[in-house]
Amino acid sequence: MKKSIVKISIFVYVIFFLYLFIFATNINAISECEEDIDCPRTWCFGQFFVKCITNECICVHEDRLLPRIPWDPWIPMI
Repeated sequence: MKKSIVKISIFVYVIFFLYLFIFATNINAISECEEDIDCPRTWCFGQFFVKCITNECICVHEDRLLPRIPWDPWIPMI
């Protein structure tokens, strides 16, 4: 009797875990935006802050805001 109760409880936990894993997972986790104000402020931490780049909220390091060549904004800073 006790073994069947254990098996049933394990089965219930497995079903619950599968539900959380399959149905509650946000597959499209990219936050879309039109302006910087559309992005959530709590998205980034430390010396990073959130910016709207190509209609996606992206964490940007504050050093990447220095002036660069205007036609190629993705050149890595050295």
